[in-house]
Amino acid sequence: ANAAATAQGNVLAACQSIAAFSTGCSTAAYNVTSKGNIMMNPLGSATIFSSATASVFKELGGNKVPGVSDMEATVGLTQMYEGAGGTGAIRLAYSFKDAFEGDIYNNQRFTTGAQEYIDLNATYEPNQGDWYLNLWAKNLADKRQLTSVNRTSNLQGQVIFLTYSEGMRAGLDFGINF
Repeated sequence: ANAAATAQGNVLAACQSIAAFSTGCSTAAYNVTSKGNIMMNPLGSATIFSSATASVFKELGGNKVPGVSDMEATVGLTQMYEGAGGTGAIRLAYSFKDAFEGDIYNNQRFTTGAQEYIDLNATYEPNQGDWYLNLWAKNLADKRQLTSVNRTSNLQGQVIFLTYSEGMRAGLDFGINF
């Protein structure tokens, strides 16, 4: 218990110094075990395992947050029209999502690449009617893109699951307003 208290005091002193910002101690949460091992929160800045004979330091401070891309954008063009006894709109949209990491250690095999889609939507509603038509198409470029990489636990053999987007799909909706 005395060794654990000493180790905890040493970590506190090191993390409160100005030099601690360069070692990643500024945001990490820690816990000292009964054997004096220092365990850092893996979502903090660092993970430290220490013993009397050796120290291993794993820096996580520069890693990207899993599942969050650097950039996501959607740009759309909409043309409203009046004609053929009714009104409507035609919309063409482009969406982009940058690559993102799949785990806190930023392992390359869990990285999901960038994705982009082009969608179309066209509506028509007559002036003297209570019905409407909606023509839609998703993924006009028919790209089947990797959308996520997930794994199971060690107990399940760490099987990796890959999820892909659907190819192009289209439909026509008819509805009645009542």
